[in-house]
Amino acid sequence: MGEAAVSANIVSPILIIVIAITGISSFVIPSYEMNFSLRIYRFIYVILAYIGGFLGIALGLFIQIVIMGNLKSFGASYLAPYLPVTNYARNRSFILKPFWQTEKRPDFLNTKRKYAENTITMKWKNKDLEK
Repeated sequence: MGEAAVSANIVSPILIIVIAITGISSFVIPSYEMNFSLRIYRFIYVILAYIGGFLGIALGLFIQIVIMGNLKSFGASYLAPYLPVTNYARNRSFILKPFWQTEKRPDFLNTKRKYAENTITMKWKNKDLEK
């Protein structure tokens, strides 16, 4: 069916590839509710690909990232700690310190106490501090 649509110049071959990728990727999601919402996005991206090609898909991704950047979940940004850029996001990237070395709490959480631990963490390891 896709080959007939391409040979009749109804759709472009890239549109068939986008539809095939989205169709195959829909089997990855086990939750029906989440699959339903992704199905709506899939139709939106197929329409954008039909109208504008790769530029339409890029524009759709840009709009979706802007919308996700404005969302908040439990008072924190949906894309935190990466958007909006804060002091915490500059100091932390994909490479994280070990959990016991993180003394400050993330600033996007707006907690009352900035420090999660005491100045000296893991006192039990240093036998001189037990006395």
